[in-house]
Amino acid sequence: MKKSNGFTLIELMIVVAILGILTTIAYPSYRDYILKSERAVAQVSLVSLSHSMERFYSENNTYTGALIPSIHPDVAPSNGSRVTHNLAIDSIATNGASYSLSATSVTDTTDILTLTSTGIRSW
Repeated sequence: MKKSNGFTLIELMIVVAILGILTTIAYPSYRDYILKSERAVAQVSLVSLSHSMERFYSENNTYTGALIPSIHPDVAPSNGSRVTHNLAIDSIATNGASYSLSATSVTDTTDILTLTSTGIRSW
């Protein structure tokens, strides 16, 4: 009798089932990792924008007149890779002594990170 070479249909179906199980386990973990890294980039960008605001204040003795993107890029990350968050100056106090910054996700508008001039952050 001649021995056949190759895989049987059952062996191929077992491999497909194993790949399916691995995919259902790995993809959610991968997606969570991506979201965490995007939020970390947004946090760094907010702190960088805060530094730009402080630099503006040291030169002008007020936050009034500080505009994005003249003092800092308005997206995160600012290095030209895929944009994940839009940065904004939410408010500047009427006396020009304080501000509030935000980073809003481009894919989920309910994901908002904030940072104030007093160091209060929400992330």
